[in-house]
Amino acid sequence: MPVTNLKLSYEPADFEDIPVIFALAKDLIDTYEDTENIDYDKVIGWVLNKITRNITDYQCIYANGMKAGYYRLSPENGSTELDDLYVLPEFRGRGIGTAVIRRCISESETALFLYVFKANHGAINLYSRMGFSVSEDLGNTRCIMRREVDRPTA
Repeated sequence: MPVTNLKLSYEPADFEDIPVIFALAKDLIDTYEDTENIDYDKVIGWVLNKITRNITDYQCIYANGMKAGYYRLSPENGSTELDDLYVLPEFRGRGIGTAVIRRCISESETALFLYVFKANHGAINLYSRMGFSVSEDLGNTRCIMRREVDRPTA
């Protein structure tokens, strides 16, 4: 079902959303991170702490009134980080991620950047289609992708 058939709306996340956001984050780590070469428990603890500390900054994504995912924007040194973007598995492939990124682009007055796992080819392809490009290589598993702010032409 393409996004044109979905009515998207957004509401602030709350503490009941923490376990779902954490499970989505943990799944990405388990799927794409080299878990043999990191302090896994420390990373997982850091992720849970980050989500808990910042839960009021997360937005719930609703598709036709059903919770479909989450995202969080965070100002960082004159840019804006798309810190997390998660679409629930049953809503993937429907254009929701694209619509959320478009929303972030249209609302941002600064460049956007994000961290992405290099092996997450679907995410990298999506971000590339949306005008992001790799700006920094962070070793074996991750990189930073960046999209400059659109400036009106005179």
